[in-house]
Amino acid sequence: NGSPYGISSAVGQEMTNPVAYVQTRLGNYNWSDDFVGNAYLEFKPIEQLTFRSTVGGKIAYWGGDFFTPVYYLSATVGTSQNSFSRNLNKGFGWNIENVVSYDDSFGKHNLTVLLGQG
Repeated sequence: NGSPYGISSAVGQEMTNPVAYVQTRLGNYNWSDDFVGNAYLEFKPIEQLTFRSTVGGKIAYWGGDFFTPVYYLSATVGTSQNSFSRNLNKGFGWNIENVVSYDDSFGKHNLTVLLGQG
């Protein structure tokens, strides 16, 4: 009667054919693209003192296409109407880090000081 995968419309807890279920999901896919990068600038005004500034960013795109055909697998698993959906998402993130370090020797002693902000 047009329901080749289901057993009966009267039984609510019947098992469905897993191969038939997979056939209802063909053509669905998700995708994503990420672009990540960073750059830094470092300089030494004197030999013991170092400044470093770093900036980084990430641009992300992700989404998917989904198609569901008309199908009947059991009394509780099925649909009587085709459906299609598409989604697209975008994201952007960035960070800045600044570090100052001082490194010096005094006779038999070494001194290192590090300050950072992120």
